[in-house]
Amino acid sequence: MKDIFGLSITVYNHLPFRLYYQVRNPCLFFKFNHKSDFLLSSYLLLNPVRILMKTLFFEVNKLIRLKYIFIAFNDVFLGKTGKLNE
Repeated sequence: MKDIFGLSITVYNHLPFRLYYQVRNPCLFFKFNHKSDFLLSSYLLLNPVRILMKTLFFEVNKLIRLKYIFIAFNDVFLGKTGKLNE
């Protein structure tokens, strides 16, 4: 846990491939469902933003983690679902 300006921030340091799914899945949910449920879709988009910020500021092995996060954003753009092909 990190304390910043009185806020406790929990950093889990998951394996990088888990970050891929944690970023990709909410973004895909937004992409496919924002017209039918905009509030829920928007709320779920907060998690990828949090993951990106925590990675940039607190986690170790930033480059590998950022690589998986940007692969996830690319796959969202392409509409790719299913397993990650490493």
